[in-house]
Amino acid sequence: MSTKTERKRRRQQERLAELPLWERARRHIPFTRIAVVAGVAAATVVAVVVLTRVSGGDAAKIVAPVRTGVGADTRVGIREGQLAPNFDAVDLTGKRVRLSDLRGQVVLLNFYASWCTGCAAEIPAIQRVWERYRGRGFTVLGVNDAESRSVAGNFLRSVGGQYNAVVDPTQTIADRYRVKGLPVSVFIDRTGLVQYYAPGELSESNFDKIASGLVARSTGGPLPAVTPVSTPAVR
Repeated sequence: MSTKTERKRRRQQERLAELPLWERARRHIPFTRIAVVAGVAAATVVAVVVLTRVSGGDAAKIVAPVRTGVGADTRVGIREGQLAPNFDAVDLTGKRVRLSDLRGQVVLLNFYASWCTGCAAEIPAIQRVWERYRGRGFTVLGVNDAESRSVAGNFLRSVGGQYNAVVDPTQTIADRYRVKGLPVSVFIDRTGLVQYYAPGELSESNFDKIASGLVARSTGGPLPAVTPVSTPAVR
């Protein structure tokens, strides 16, 4: 003989069987779980949309190194004497450029962002040093950290920088160069080898010492020591 509890359970099952599938599924899943699942799904959609809007076609990527002029066993990295990691990125005009396009010149990569006070302080100095030595094969390429082309360009010009820059909306280049705070300056010689990795704001005299030393020398030889004005600032 069925107990009262069993009869009640059977009636509930019969009523549940008459409901639409979606209603049956809803009743079997606690509301809190539904809310959590819905929240995660919504957050995922938002993240994808934001990433798409931020990076779009401006996303940078790391590409194969160009080893022309360096030994086949030269390691790729950010230490002195290593081959600077090659990258493909979009500049402020929307043109894609590669670091290897600048081979044969002394290159200063300067990582910056509009919120970085040290960047704002040193960019005018970088501009003056660039003007001083660009006729001798010295070039500057800014690398903007996680901002749009318009923000990157407007900020750079507002503080006096007239040289070219690329954007790094997803911090692909920054991660490869192990940038943890800003500013960071990386000096690369004519063969593509890293000669200085300088985290923190540098003075104009330090920029001048390094640029002039790299422009003047052909191979080897000591370079002057430099001391940053300040340590990198983290967002």
